[in-house]
Amino acid sequence: MDSRIDPTRYIDMKPGSTFIIRNPGNFIPHSADIPRAQVSTALAGLEFTTGMESIKDIIVCGHSDCKAIQMLQSVKRSDTTAEIDMEGPFASWLVSRGGRTWDKYLTEQEGEGSVSVHSNLTNERLMTKLDPGGQLPTHDVISQINVLQQMHNVASWDFMKGALSRGIRLHGMWFDVNVQMSYIFDWRSLKFVELKSKKGAAAFAQM
Repeated sequence: MDSRIDPTRYIDMKPGSTFIIRNPGNFIPHSADIPRAQVSTALAGLEFTTGMESIKDIIVCGHSDCKAIQMLQSVKRSDTTAEIDMEGPFASWLVSRGGRTWDKYLTEQEGEGSVSVHSNLTNERLMTKLDPGGQLPTHDVISQINVLQQMHNVASWDFMKGALSRGIRLHGMWFDVNVQMSYIFDWRSLKFVELKSKKGAAAFAQM
């Protein structure tokens, strides 16, 4: 939703060549978290697009300085100074949709010093250190964790499992708004690498 982010620009796509779904925090519910009767518009959009023969790639995009992620921190830490109504719909959205991301951050990043990422096809649990040098602010680390969690959430749905088995590729990307740089999650190194680097180009060609 952030107006600073133009997805077609930072992934070099022409207008009209992509279907874009946006919401605060780029959250997609895990299949275990909601009953079928409460599916979201984001899920409906995903299933609709994966049924199209022209769709080859699905990209979960996060970005730096994400206000939704910062507000998720505030809500989860019960920060009374935060400019958010703790009883309002936005806070409820963050709690219900961002819970898995926050739990991953607390139990893995803060607790173990590394975070897990699940293979799209095998669901194998792999561990990685996203910011070993400690260069990113906490909310940006959580934003990258959120990309990995939302990829896992997307892949948890039966229609998406079928799409992946047919060869549709699921990617995780992260955009640094300060330096206008795009990163993609590389399954070989288990790191976010620059999209326009050799590693980035190879990562985009991977599942």
